Amino acid sequence: MPRPPVPGWHLLRYWRAAPLLRRASDKPVDPLWWRSAFQDDTLDKLVSIALAENLTLRSAGLRVLQAQENLRIATGAQFPTQVLRGGIGRTGLAKGQASSGVDRNFYSDELGFGLQWEADVWGRFQRQIESASAQLDVSVASYDGVLLSLLAQVSQTYLNIRTLEERERYLRDNIVIQQ
Repeated sequence: MPRPPVPGWHLLRYWRAAPLLRRASDKPVDPLWWRSAFQDDTLDKLVSIALAENLTLRSAGLRVLQAQENLRIATGAQFPTQVLRGGIGRTGLAKGQASSGVDRNFYSDELGFGLQWEADVWGRFQRQIESASAQLDVSVASYDGVLLSLLAQVSQTYLNIRTLEERERYLRDNIVIQQ
């Protein structure tokens, strides 16, 4: 029995070379890429609702804000701290305790200022800044991952529904043709 002819190209060789055929682009990805790709108003509305209502995405966004504040705190720790304090007090004696001619009420006031600075001899503050900066990078990457996952789930579910609707339409047309 003769063997079937081999096609002119080899799938395995093409498959192995596929990553080499892709080229990275320096252009940033359009965050609203699905609008131009699918041009579907319903998908746009579903994505907008998901972005506004998803608690996981909101939580990831709050973690980014928290990491930003932690970085600000770590950066501020390397600068001098200043303290300004003040107070006013009033003390009064009971009627029977004060001698005649002496005011029963005493007033006191206080004003103070302090300045403190710790030299970063061992690099502790710098390490805290580096750690907070790395934590910020992690939280931003986590947010991006949650966002990408959410958009993928909404888009995939919507496209699956549209595909099933189209298949149903083809089946109904096929039933009509066969009758």
